[in-house]
Amino acid sequence: STTKPGFVAVIGTYGFWLKDIEIKDWAGLAAVWAVRDINMEMRGMYIHDPSYSAVDHGYGILLDPVVNSLIVDNIIYNSQSHFIIQGASDSNVIAYNVSAFGNYINGGYTGEWLQHEISGNHSPFPSFNLFEGNYTAQFQSDYYYGPSGWGTLFRNRIPGNSSETNQHRLAVSID
Repeated sequence: STTKPGFVAVIGTYGFWLKDIEIKDWAGLAAVWAVRDINMEMRGMYIHDPSYSAVDHGYGILLDPVVNSLIVDNIIYNSQSHFIIQGASDSNVIAYNVSAFGNYINGGYTGEWLQHEISGNHSPFPSFNLFEGNYTAQFQSDYYYGPSGWGTLFRNRIPGNSSETNQHRLAVSID
């Protein structure tokens, strides 16, 4: 356990941007936690190696909810989940990002399970989001807290495997 938060929280903004920053060694929920934001841009970020990961900590970018925003040209490496889209996040473009080596940590299990690196839905009704040109081991919409609608996966490279994993090798998982 650690007390170093080291993350960026962007709450209730309009027209905000983050550009060319590196975030590492954070201990909070996510390296970037965007909450109730509109027309935001995140570009050229390098996010990697949280100091603490758990089933609910160590995420890369968490959109909760974010509307009409551009998340482009970012590298996220070695975190619990790299992109998580939640809570009616609508009309966003998540494009040309690289996600590598997502860590699956759940109840002490840290095995060779392929972690979803982009979660297109983890709470009620994200819609009209475009995922284009990303490289990620796995895309998942889990519908755990509710459905989503009208999202688009377009020209992504999603191999369904990683050199770090040997179980649960799926490219796209829609529960």
